[in-house]
Order: sequence, then C-alpha cells, then structure tokens
Amino acid sequence: MDKKTLLENLCRIADGLVAFWGRDYEIAIHDLSRLESSLVHIAGEVTKRAPGAPATDFLINHLSRYGADAPDVRPYRAQAAKERAEKRLASQADNVDHARAEAALQRAVERLHVAQLR
Repeated sequence: MDKKTLLENLCRIADGLVAFWGRDYEIAIHDLSRLESSLVHIAGEVTKRAPGAPATDFLINHLSRYGADAPDVRPYRAQAAKERAEKRLASQADNVDHARAEAALQRAVERLHVAQLR
C-alpha cells in the first residue's frame, strides 16, 4: 500500500473511532517523513492541535529511542506503520481526556443510582 492510501485509510479510521468513542477521545495521524509539519489529520478536540502542526517532542524522542517498534506509553498509544524495509511512514497517537471521561462516568453512575431509588 502506498503512503497516500495508508494515510487516507488511517484518517478514515480515526474519524470513525472518535465518532464512536466521543469528544473525550482524540486520534492524531502523523506523516513521519515531514516532522516539522507531521500532523496530517486530527480527529477529536482533546489537545486542540491542528493539521500542519509539528511532531511533538514526546513523539520524536519516543520514536528515536524505540524506532518502528515503539511501545505504548500510558495514556498514549503509539503505532507506527512501516514499509517492508522497516522505515517508519506514519504514526497514530491516541489521546484521552481522562478527567472529562471519568466525570462523565461518575455522572452516569449517579443517574443510575437515582433511577434505582425511584
């Protein structure tokens, strides 16, 4: 699969996952061939970043340290798409606003409790 098709597919997947998980979830798609403006797509609004933004220092350092086999780091999930020659093409970074997600869960539990008392 060529890089353009790979990035297009990752963007569609990111949009679908964020539509499913909601506004407290964000997926950033990076083109690692151009770190100065690597962010090609962002689904969600957790970090308020926009396409054209550079790769974060965290992403650069993590990939420099581990290469294409970079492990997940909580609360981030790092995935790199690779060519056969193990050259990194793209990265998917998942960001979750845990405070908002936990507050929403707490509200849901409270509503269930109130509903059970009625």
